[in-house]
Amino acid sequence: MAITFEPIRLDAPYGDSDAVLALRQGRLFAVLSRLGDLHGTLKGQWYVEAVFTFDVEGVGAVFPDLDAFETHVQQQLV
Repeated sequence: MAITFEPIRLDAPYGDSDAVLALRQGRLFAVLSRLGDLHGTLKGQWYVEAVFTFDVEGVGAVFPDLDAFETHVQQQLV
């Protein structure tokens, strides 16, 4: 099942405002934000802000890129 990502800006006061909406079959199932300078060595990685489905875990997880997040989701759906 393909995942599409739509860029969006978060109204975040601490600078992590680059984000994506993760969609499966046109339905929103997760929001991820790109970590900024405050996060040191994690800068540029993707943090799972929210998940809106029961078949995918991951709130609070960090992924090096969106492909890694998509692989994680696909493995959970098996």
